Amino acid sequence: MIIPDDSELKRIHNMAENKALILKNLADSIITEIEMNLIGRIESRYLKRYDKKIDYLMKNWNILEIPFEKIKWYIDNFLGFLEDENLRKRAFEFLGIENLQGFQPLDVNPGYNRALAAKYAEDHAENPNTFKYPFFAGADCANFISQVLHEGGMAFFGGSWESFNSWFCYTNSVNNLTKISLTWRVARYFRRHWGNENGIGRNRAYNYSEMKVKEALENFDGLYSFLIEGDVIQYGDPKNYDIPYHTQVIHYKGYNPDIKRNDLFMAQHTRNRKNVSLFKYLKAFKDPDERRIYVYKMKKD
Repeated sequence: MIIPDDSELKRIHNMAENKALILKNLADSIITEIEMNLIGRIESRYLKRYDKKIDYLMKNWNILEIPFEKIKWYIDNFLGFLEDENLRKRAFEFLGIENLQGFQPLDVNPGYNRALAAKYAEDHAENPNTFKYPFFAGADCANFISQVLHEGGMAFFGGSWESFNSWFCYTNSVNNLTKISLTWRVARYFRRHWGNENGIGRNRAYNYSEMKVKEALENFDGLYSFLIEGDVIQYGDPKNYDIPYHTQVIHYKGYNPDIKRNDLFMAQHTRNRKNVSLFKYLKAFKDPDERRIYVYKMKKD
């Protein structure tokens, strides 16, 4: 087993951080465009109230000179900020998704084979399987982890590529996106399917939990005991509403001679690597008190 050295780990880390920055800049530009258009259309005292802004957007989207997909993205992005339950329900209907807030975990995923998932992760972390699946250069982490789960026995689910209830991939082409669910290829929607975002989600993993990087480091021995090969970790961006931007899977757990302790070894795409020390990856963050990680235990054992 070749463990990446600190300089390589830094490159892996920086690539993920750069991806987070790109996503944040894109999100900021859409938010600015929409909120600038709302100035003069709603009272200034309501410009910081998401309930008022989203209510206006749903009622008047067709008269605004903003692409409809951007309006949908804005509403979707701030669903968790809505205080009015009736408005939340209308927003779900507007987006065409079911309101599963409060949906409790029910999946034990007995057919998930951790050994097969780990083997696929090791075989294809550095050699993408483009024969069977698409490869999104520069943004392939969620797509790769979804492959790992599927090869480990997780069944496709649903048929609507936009819905967080669905999870599937029926093509190896990056140009046929309606055959690949958002939950398969986008980190944020992966979270909504396998876990949840502020209560909005399918909760398909056996157990889903959130913690700060600092908490994970302080309780790393407990995390090591709890997680097994085939379990998944994501990282949220504290500067972008804690939206996940990177996804990894555990492919091996054991003693790490480099740091003289038990460790979890992660496989990932973008940067395509395996044997990435989770302990060292967490230690590299400069904002452990703020940055969240999302932990998915895929089955009971």
